[in-house]
Amino acid sequence: YGPHRKNETKKKKRRRKKGVAEAAEATLKSLPEFVTAKFDLHPSLRTHVAIDTSLFGWILPSNPIVFSTFRDPAQRLMSSFHYGIQFGGDIPGRVRKCRLPGVVNLEAWQERVIRTRLEKNLTMYQQALREYLDVCGHVVDNVYVQFLDPKTKDVGIAVKTLEQYFIVGMQSDLEESLQRIRKIAINSCRDHPKFEAIRKALTNTDRVGSHYRESVSLLRSKDEGIEATASGNNTQSVELASFAINELDTDLQQLIRKLTVGDEIIFRRAKELYEEQAKWFRR
Repeated sequence: YGPHRKNETKKKKRRRKKGVAEAAEATLKSLPEFVTAKFDLHPSLRTHVAIDTSLFGWILPSNPIVFSTFRDPAQRLMSSFHYGIQFGGDIPGRVRKCRLPGVVNLEAWQERVIRTRLEKNLTMYQQALREYLDVCGHVVDNVYVQFLDPKTKDVGIAVKTLEQYFIVGMQSDLEESLQRIRKIAINSCRDHPKFEAIRKALTNTDRVGSHYRESVSLLRSKDEGIEATASGNNTQSVELASFAINELDTDLQQLIRKLTVGDEIIFRRAKELYEEQAKWFRR
């Protein structure tokens, strides 16, 4: 459950695209900088969701299994910039969606960033990053704190929420993290009326790796140049440039540190919990 993008059919998309080129500039000028996001009230594998514990026993079960993987906060911030994340962590009805700067839609933003990384153009890359942080700074501002305490965004409360409710995974150790959630879900759900379906879904080897998102861009040649695609046949895998934080201008480095100072506290505690919880799975 959580904030979502409008799911349009192909026919609707074709109608929507008609005349976009002429209307794009006027649309960008008329749109507000922020809009309130719509919410789906059912599970989605593609949604980032803040944990509002008051939802336990209402939208969420009274005693849910809450599992999350964590990564280095600065790396996560840069990944959000590359992808074009538009939602921060907040409670339903208060989630703000930012308008990506200078583009009509998410796909156009991703194409812009991909091209700067393909060309290894640090100047253009930093320009895009500055624009993103200027408009969508709230989205990446200490995200772990936002998601663990969406009401007050207090680091202390966020740490307590992490300790009380979360089974922790590490993106740097993703296969082990997935094994852990698989084991604890199977052991915890044996009395569920659909246990066999749950067990099969979690142990089906045909689905292993099916939800990974590659860290490379798949490209295909076209007459007008190179187009980045998420999937397709006859594609060629190309590594994109990943600039280290210390390669960026000093002002950007300082801003990134400011936007991740609370998340560094969360991340350190998450790493400790990951080691502490390992004993659960050795029994």
